[in-house]
Amino acid sequence: MKILWWNTSDNTQVLHMSLIFAVVPWLYSYFNEQHRTQSYSVEQAVMLAWDRVITQPTILFRRVVIGINCNVDMVVTGTSLLERLNGTSAHRKDHEVISNANDLYESFAYFFSRGAAAERHVSDPRMFQTLVQFASEPRHRPHHYIGGNAALMAQKIATSFPRTTAYLVGPIGPRSQVLLHPSIVRTNSTRIVKDELHVIIEYKQGEILDEYVAPASSRFITSHDQYSGSAVVIEMFFKAINQFSPDLVILAGVHTLQNQVVDMLYWLFTKFGHNSSDPESKNYHYRLSRIHFHSLTFHLMVYKGTDWSNLASGLAAGAKVAALQSCKIRNDLNTDNLELRISKAHLLDKEVGKRYVFEPQRPIASWMRNDVIFIYTPALICKFPTRTVGIDDAVSATGLIFSQFYRFSSWKPTLLNLLKQIRLNERATSDSRSGPAKWLDDAVTYEDVQTSFVDPCTSLPYPEKELQRFLENRAPKVIHKTDNKIDNNRSHSGKIDFSQIPIEEQVVVLFPGQGTQYVGMGKEVMNCGKAVDVYEKASEILQYDLLKLCLEGPKSKLDQTIYCQPAVFVSSLAAWEKAKVENETLCTRATDVAGFSVGEFAALVISEVLSFEDALRLVKLRAEAMQQCSLRYHSGMITVRVNAATRLEEALQDAKAYAWEKGEVSLCEVANYLFCGVKVIGASENCIDFLKSNQEKYVFQVVKRLSVNGAFHTTLMKDAANTLKSALRYVKINQQPRMNIYSNYTGKLHIYKEKQIREAIVKQVYSPVKWEQIQQLLHAKHQDFKFPTFMEVGPGKQLGAMLLKISKKAYKKYVNYPV
Repeated sequence: MKILWWNTSDNTQVLHMSLIFAVVPWLYSYFNEQHRTQSYSVEQAVMLAWDRVITQPTILFRRVVIGINCNVDMVVTGTSLLERLNGTSAHRKDHEVISNANDLYESFAYFFSRGAAAERHVSDPRMFQTLVQFASEPRHRPHHYIGGNAALMAQKIATSFPRTTAYLVGPIGPRSQVLLHPSIVRTNSTRIVKDELHVIIEYKQGEILDEYVAPASSRFITSHDQYSGSAVVIEMFFKAINQFSPDLVILAGVHTLQNQVVDMLYWLFTKFGHNSSDPESKNYHYRLSRIHFHSLTFHLMVYKGTDWSNLASGLAAGAKVAALQSCKIRNDLNTDNLELRISKAHLLDKEVGKRYVFEPQRPIASWMRNDVIFIYTPALICKFPTRTVGIDDAVSATGLIFSQFYRFSSWKPTLLNLLKQIRLNERATSDSRSGPAKWLDDAVTYEDVQTSFVDPCTSLPYPEKELQRFLENRAPKVIHKTDNKIDNNRSHSGKIDFSQIPIEEQVVVLFPGQGTQYVGMGKEVMNCGKAVDVYEKASEILQYDLLKLCLEGPKSKLDQTIYCQPAVFVSSLAAWEKAKVENETLCTRATDVAGFSVGEFAALVISEVLSFEDALRLVKLRAEAMQQCSLRYHSGMITVRVNAATRLEEALQDAKAYAWEKGEVSLCEVANYLFCGVKVIGASENCIDFLKSNQEKYVFQVVKRLSVNGAFHTTLMKDAANTLKSALRYVKINQQPRMNIYSNYTGKLHIYKEKQIREAIVKQVYSPVKWEQIQQLLHAKHQDFKFPTFMEVGPGKQLGAMLLKISKKAYKKYVNYPV
């Protein structure tokens, strides 16, 4: 036998080489993964962290009975429906029950101005029928979806968890029958001839209703239900539990937990939670052992005992569904439209001193208070949601199905139960397959099916072939009618169409107002002959050397209204002349223009509605009249910061009453809407003192007092408006501007008719400047978050600072052209 000995040096080399070949790929993989992880945005990192936590439960809920509400949601977008109802109220008030059009307007405005979701019952059936009729008009673009907490949860379970059979008990009409997923088991005992409808008014962040601007996207729901809470439906719900033998029963309801969420959830468990350790305890027979709480900014899972598990998966899965469904995201890493709205470090539970420090790769935190366990995660919020209805039900259903409930018992009954459920599951699934085509023909409308192809936010739970078949069997004339109506609306719109210019090449021009002046204005444009000509022409009209005043002051004189307004107006147009010289294509790319207060006159000049000479004479007259009004009595302006809890309207009324009791002038009004949560108040001295002294009572903050000597843009200025109105009679108005102009008075585009333009110029003097509303309209010009250039022309950068508060992405395209 021959024995071969390996050469030791050769063996060592082979070993070293093998180690190198093993370690090098591992190191490459490790550092490549580290680099890839670091390249993710915060939102992507959170989404991936949730994915690592989400695991399927080992014991799945197979059969679920869900009740008891089901309806059809008629969703309309925007505030046009409110305008159609012709409500005469101008106030905000929360009505528990809606009885007329004014109640509806006041309640909607109350929640709209806070960006808060709400649902209200309409007591008058005729009023609700009128609302449904108006909402059905094509111009409101109504869409129909399945609605009701129970139906939405059943829908989510059917679409996302095919191994779980959902049995829905609720009033199901013809349209809700077709909108429900075909695999949902339902009973004929609760069928109704006509669907119960909910009219839902959805609105987006920045949308405008009169002077109110929505600080967040949300919705307002109106209903007039007759069957959802009826005794028949409730009775059938409990019968279904006996017949279907479910391993999970969901009775949908609404619970509102306001401040101190952690403490309230802990109280619920200690009050109603199951206590298995003490048979003598009154809580021994209580069954509450799990709560899933979800809000806009965070989600929280709370449980007690050992029966529940896999709850972190349920929490993460629910949070992920909220982000994906609200934004209609199909790719998990497409998170451009998502954002976090939590502080990096904050207190979670003051009782145990639990603090949360945000880490994108580990967003979930957990802790215990006695025997109650809390699991917490921040939520990703959709900045521009495509749907606001049904998200909470999808979160609840997802979190519940991903959770696992197991209580130990004898293995024989458990096994027999499992076999029985499998057999019933197969039978129920086979029964549900015969219905879809019939339901589609019986209940759905052409508009429903056609919308499911046109609108990416609308879908029906049927194969595309079935839907195409349905469309082929119906006359296609409806499509042409709809298209013609849209074209007609566009042709009658006052807005000038610049769609031939790519959005990134368009320029929005912004002109500042009084308060931006400073000694030295004009220095930046002295090298431009056309800009100097503007100053010289202005000096001839004003009869004093305006350029010298701007360059040399004194400041005390420049700050006076009679000098300040003409100086800002002329300096802004001088800067515009230099900008045109340095950029030859600027005039052809300028599509929109807006000016703050006196800056609106500069906007009217460059859009060729007013000539420079006429506009300057009007500005001079306006400034003199406004200063004269401000000398009547002591008044001023303060900037205030408000929030959803602020009672600003009440504070203004009480300030007036306080001044009246003192025998002083009771002037206290909103003068400027700057940006979300920040306003300027114009008031008499006593009212200003009252507001400063009562900030905590009415929950607002006085930021600063403005350096002006009067309450401009309030009713104090009505005489100045009358003076301006008389002068405007002899001024020529061009009704065909060369770009879109925005009105401070309406917060919208000017109506290009001579009468309306004159009226807007006059009323702007004693009405609040709606700059926040204008900014929202300008922000809405974006196309897939590609923005035009926002060019502030004139002294200061205040308009740019306000644009930053509206949108950081829009601000990236901001430029300042100084004077």
